[in-house]
Amino acid sequence: MRLTFEDFDIVDVEEKYICLACIRNRQSYKPYQLAKTCMSITDKKQYQQRDYQTRDVGFQVVIIPLGSV
Repeated sequence: MRLTFEDFDIVDVEEKYICLACIRNRQSYKPYQLAKTCMSITDKKQYQQRDYQTRDVGFQVVIIPLGSV
């Protein structure tokens, strides 16, 4: 699994910043890089499917605490 800049989002929740990391599989990944609970990609056309864009099906979200910012 590799994360890119686009996989991160910083949100403001009640005046506290939270970093969210989106974990998903990509066609270019090797079998040992795949996230087990995410949709497996065999064709780039799957990136446009609703399942791939659905949380807990196509991707998982991880909260990364930022501490005091």
